[in-house]
Amino acid sequence: MPSPRGGLGDRRGGSARSAAAARVYHQERASTLIDALLQDPAADHPDVRMKRTTVEGPVHKVLLHRSAAADLVVIGAARGHDPHGLRLGRVGHTLLHQAQRPVAVVPELP
Repeated sequence: MPSPRGGLGDRRGGSARSAAAARVYHQERASTLIDALLQDPAADHPDVRMKRTTVEGPVHKVLLHRSAAADLVVIGAARGHDPHGLRLGRVGHTLLHQAQRPVAVVPELP
């Protein structure tokens, strides 16, 4: 019987192979999307060093760990109807309180 990921899910490791193939596919797709998104900003600001990487794991934990090697962490925040300012999600909140580097919060465009 086919598994949800397209493998054969038998005892010979078919599901493990299909899970590995899915990880590779998603990592390659993420890399392609990130490259496309960073192409214009990189061309507009050639003096800014950027290191693009794809990492799997819980977002708040991965970014907190990776932020230790950064000069600056830039995160986005949604504009909302909160009388106290911008709304931060769990990831932004974690980085603001636990990152060991400066964190810049950039509000969403109106």
